[in-house]
Amino acid sequence: MPSATAQTRCRKCGAPMEADDKLCVSCGTYASHGLNVKTVQRAKTAGRATRGMVIGGIVAFVCGVLWALLAVALKVEIGYAAWGIGLVTGLTVVAIAQESSVQIGMAAACLALMGLLIGKAGTFIYGVKPMLVQEIREDDDVMARFALMQLAAEGTLTDEDVEAMTEEMLVNKGRERVSAMTTRERDELAASIADIALEDVGLVTRLGTVFSLWDILWFALALSTAYRIGAGGNDD
Repeated sequence: MPSATAQTRCRKCGAPMEADDKLCVSCGTYASHGLNVKTVQRAKTAGRATRGMVIGGIVAFVCGVLWALLAVALKVEIGYAAWGIGLVTGLTVVAIAQESSVQIGMAAACLALMGLLIGKAGTFIYGVKPMLVQEIREDDDVMARFALMQLAAEGTLTDEDVEAMTEEMLVNKGRERVSAMTTRERDELAASIADIALEDVGLVTRLGTVFSLWDILWFALALSTAYRIGAGGNDD
């Protein structure tokens, strides 16, 4: 005769279980560690969500740095790249977390905002002067007027010369000076003008060189995109 299978009881609900059963069919408690299957599933889900936040934060940080580097290299800020930060961050968080919810959406939006602010901070710290230098270098009148100041400092242009010349003549003389400069000399002149300009303006004015009304639009689009991807339609 076949031997009877040994039985035991669930440590949580007391329901009978076979000795080799791994899970109680009555309450869903594992025989080995006494945890409920729902508890284990929630722990796994929480772990994936945490990994999604961490990796999403890393991706947002890297995207922000790349955005700043691009702005510094090109001496112009590409606004729609901000939207890309929100898109990539949202997709990364959802892909790693393997779920979507309002909480995931809010976290993705916060991480995207972090990336955007990092990009703006990098542009502000390393890109304001190069952008200003580029603008000054392309402004012939500004370059000409500061070239006149160089001539005066060198003694080539005296007060008597200034009084004897019209403003148009002076500007033309400054332009002649700029035209005779090498590329390096023009860059150095533009950089010195930028230094003077930055010393004379306050923090708010400097911030205005990297923040504009368009930034509000791009930021809103980026954060909205990250949130909607993360929420996955659960915000209704």
